[in-house]
Amino acid sequence: MLHTMGEPLARKQAPRSAYEAKFSGPYTVASALIGGGGLGIGIDDFSDTLVSEPRRCALMSRIGVKVDARCDEVFPDQAPAILTVQTTGGDILEEIVMVNRGSAERSLADAEIAAEFTDNAKRMLPDEAAIRLRASIDDLVAGADLTEVVAQLRMSAQ
Repeated sequence: MLHTMGEPLARKQAPRSAYEAKFSGPYTVASALIGGGGLGIGIDDFSDTLVSEPRRCALMSRIGVKVDARCDEVFPDQAPAILTVQTTGGDILEEIVMVNRGSAERSLADAEIAAEFTDNAKRMLPDEAAIRLRASIDDLVAGADLTEVVAQLRMSAQ
């Protein structure tokens, strides 16, 4: 993971595109600290425009990436991370995540899954259709007829 997210550090601290940002630990951490969309950081937080945002760039330049043996012990079964932050007051804060969010061991709540689904569906469908699709999926779980749901979606797409 160090090579993917943190090397070479100078390049990871200054990604040149949204695509490069997806493989940058400093960009991801800066975006999460600033406050992103989705479940803390979302697809919209990886854009060519945001890559060059001054506040984000200033923060990325202060973020380093290094190896931690605790992470190496569980990789590649998980993609763990340990974040250590030194505040301007000198306090040290640490967050340890050894099990990926959304994995079988740390599943998302139904509301989180619904929010993530809707955020992604809105990329391909009008907002109202994405919301109706999500409701239809909920109805499927409750026993609705799939052919009825598909017919409704076809009508809304026209």
